Amino acid sequence: MIFVFIGMPGSGKGTQAKKVIKENNDLGYVAVGDILRLYAEQDSKLGHEIKDLMEIGGLIGDEIVNHIIINSIKDCAKTDVILDGYPRTVQQLYYLQKNFLDKKILIVYFKVRQDKLLNRLLSRIMCGDCGKIFSEDDVKALNLICDECNSKNLIRRKDDDRAIIAKRIEIFEQQTYPIIEDIKENSNPFVSLLEINGEDSIENINKVLYNIIKIH
Repeated sequence: MIFVFIGMPGSGKGTQAKKVIKENNDLGYVAVGDILRLYAEQDSKLGHEIKDLMEIGGLIGDEIVNHIIINSIKDCAKTDVILDGYPRTVQQLYYLQKNFLDKKILIVYFKVRQDKLLNRLLSRIMCGDCGKIFSEDDVKALNLICDECNSKNLIRRKDDDRAIIAKRIEIFEQQTYPIIEDIKENSNPFVSLLEINGEDSIENINKVLYNIIKIH
């Protein structure tokens, strides 16, 4: 089974994916954003191209993402895997299906209002060492120390800028949301959809995901 976590930036899909993985050793995890950021740090033509697009909130082309992510999934030793941030277009979904015809796909869509997302992202702080996400209030309560790895390297991501966030939301609505519409319009026994209220508490959302994954 492939569990696909999708949602607008700040919807909580990354936080939930990491939480579920931590609680279930039988699941593999492929995070598109993390992988692309690693490529963006490389001094190569592809690395520079990915870095430039990420800094302006652009969407990486299907050909590049498909190649990178499909190989990452195949390299994963786990039978079941969570994909965080892929597919991001209908074409990527079809490509995923084509490459994994033996697996069923569950799309988990985290629904959150845009104003809520904006507030979350503008106050978001990340641990530069382990990648854990915090809010400004969390960081103050922890005395500027990551409670996951004890690092003091807490940073703001470059793409957590108001203009870039707005563009990322626009791209999601234009490029990624059609995945939801496609699933609703075209019956497919191998692809199903679960919509989750991303504004609920982290604990409540986690319970829902835990039960869903356990069933599948």
